[in-house]
Amino acid sequence: MKRGFDLTVRNFGMIALVGVVYIAVSFASKVVLTVVDHALGFAPIGFVSEPAAFQPPSGIGPGAPPSNMPPVFSSRHQNAQTQGSPLNIILTQLLAIFLSVGATRIGLNLVSGREISVGMLFAGGKKFLPLVGASILYGLMVFVGFCLLIVPGVYLALRFGQYKFAIVDKDMGVMESFKYSSSLTTNNRLNLLLLGLLHFLVVLAGLLALCVGMLFAMPVVWLSGIVAYRWLQYGPRAAMDHSGTTTPMLARR
Repeated sequence: MKRGFDLTVRNFGMIALVGVVYIAVSFASKVVLTVVDHALGFAPIGFVSEPAAFQPPSGIGPGAPPSNMPPVFSSRHQNAQTQGSPLNIILTQLLAIFLSVGATRIGLNLVSGREISVGMLFAGGKKFLPLVGASILYGLMVFVGFCLLIVPGVYLALRFGQYKFAIVDKDMGVMESFKYSSSLTTNNRLNLLLLGLLHFLVVLAGLLALCVGMLFAMPVVWLSGIVAYRWLQYGPRAAMDHSGTTTPMLARR
């Protein structure tokens, strides 16, 4: 966590710029997809006067009109009202995965003392499909685990949670990335659990600081997670600089 904090302080300007571009691209895509939803008729239509099941009060005949019936939402539009059409949801998730490839590469380079740029956010094309497949499989795995009294889900999340870094860093395939994550996290899953709990507390503190603290809390959490991955690979030097410098030791490995 301390290393994540130090790296955030050193690189806050670039991190903020990457964050702004990330949010701007995500927002712009959401606007476009919302327009498409409207064109396809999935946009929310608000209140409509479709009749609902009505039970007249005692003493009123079945032929009496339900004049006091409140308006109701059209059920066929409720999902689109809250989340968008199925196409909207799928494309939004795919874009998030695509951007996460570039964001992960940026984070790995920051931790390792290598060059970064905003353009790297869009340079993850060849690792996109493996990450999509791995994300789906990982999500299903953890979901089933949580359905089995939570503990198996936590275990699976800790054991295989480094898969994304493995794909981006090592150019691994889906199953290979899971095997690599399992190997890395052996004897370290309790530490990763404690780090996750600490991440929760940092985010909570950021929220309590009128949400402004999130601008700093999220980069710290993000980078400390990547430091943990590098630590699992190379040990304590992943969180150290060359003596008398601010150059990470991993920059010259």
